[in-house]
Amino acid sequence: MENLSCEIDQCGSILTFEYQKILTQFTGKYNARWKLIYKATRDGFRATDFHYHCNDQSDTISIIQSKNGYIFGGYASLPWNSANAFIKDTKAFIFTLKNPHSFLPTRYMLKSGSEPNALYGGANYGPTFGGGHDIHVPDKSNETNGYTNFGSSYSDTTGKGQTTFS
Repeated sequence: MENLSCEIDQCGSILTFEYQKILTQFTGKYNARWKLIYKATRDGFRATDFHYHCNDQSDTISIIQSKNGYIFGGYASLPWNSANAFIKDTKAFIFTLKNPHSFLPTRYMLKSGSEPNALYGGANYGPTFGGGHDIHVPDKSNETNGYTNFGSSYSDTTGKGQTTFS
């Protein structure tokens, strides 16, 4: 049985059972066991904290809650690293579970040709998806705002662009 790891925040109050079912459908890993490997409020907000817990871990889901209470994130089938380089992951995707537009939870796949920039393994970065970056969690994310540049590497099928996650 595979492990499916959950990052950034808790697999509890943010990740409801309903959201977990949706993410299971998105990944297609119906027999996976969920395991919390990193929680910023427990393990620290530094990029080094994220990498200490998540490097060399595959099949991870990063769950992010914005200051406005919106819930989104990304899936990485390949392990995170601190090599300061992009990671090619043909199975990676980003998603929204709760968003300002009240549309249903949605999975966003990589644009054709963007696979080499699916993830960024930066020593001074938290989980980062896409070449632009579509989703970027910074070092000291409790003090520094992350950002989205949605549509850079992942397809914006809902047409909401930058406002999809904020």
